Amino acid sequence: MQQFFQQLVSGLADGAVFGSLALALVLIYKATEVINFAQGEMAMFTTYIAWSLYTHHGFSYWPMFATTLVIAFIGGIGVQRVVIRPLERASVLTVVHISKQDVGTLGVTLATLVVLWGFFRFTKLGLGMRAGAVNPDAARLLGVRTSWLLAVGWGFAAVLGAVSGMMIAPTAFLTPNMMQAVLIYAFAAAILGGLESPVGAVVGGLALGVTLNLLGTYVNWVTPELRLPVALVVLLFVLLVRPAGLFGRTVVRRV
Repeated sequence: MQQFFQQLVSGLADGAVFGSLALALVLIYKATEVINFAQGEMAMFTTYIAWSLYTHHGFSYWPMFATTLVIAFIGGIGVQRVVIRPLERASVLTVVHISKQDVGTLGVTLATLVVLWGFFRFTKLGLGMRAGAVNPDAARLLGVRTSWLLAVGWGFAAVLGAVSGMMIAPTAFLTPNMMQAVLIYAFAAAILGGLESPVGAVVGGLALGVTLNLLGTYVNWVTPELRLPVALVVLLFVLLVRPAGLFGRTVVRRV
């Protein structure tokens, strides 16, 4: 029972990382209906910035964390304005050991979800982003600057990616390919929860993290090398059984 509880918490921590990056994927998808498969590399890049600030420039942890998020936000806006905007009209392609790291990772992701929900629900900017995503033309007619709102959305997505990168960096080797596998887990989590649901992204990430950890503990043939294929099997199963995800809505269009 102790082992089960420990693996459950550890799985929730892993899932929180997946959910954080899945939130970034959902944020971009809700605004553009395009999946940003470069989100992992963006997160990796900002994680290297965090490492450089911490190890070479004398920043303590929390100032480093905050500075990295600001840099990520500005960088995300820059990517949208310089790279994405010119293509807007193009076609779309202590008995039980629980580490402070695990608790902190889970807490940061849940806090991020709450902040993001409040932003989209109660702020003028968040409501404008939702309006621009649902009906860009109507939003423009009402004076909403949808292009800049998309840029802000990319900035927030970059921040979420930076959060996930800095949460996973203490338990993983910091390499240029560090976030590639995490991005696949995050994509599976976003599909599991529903690509249009921020809550679904986090729930999907937590569920996937717990499932992979418990399978790795209690099913002998699920080795660390098979975690990724198992996640892809989960993704395939969800697409076959419920394509809209757990929290997604099936849209029916009349011809």
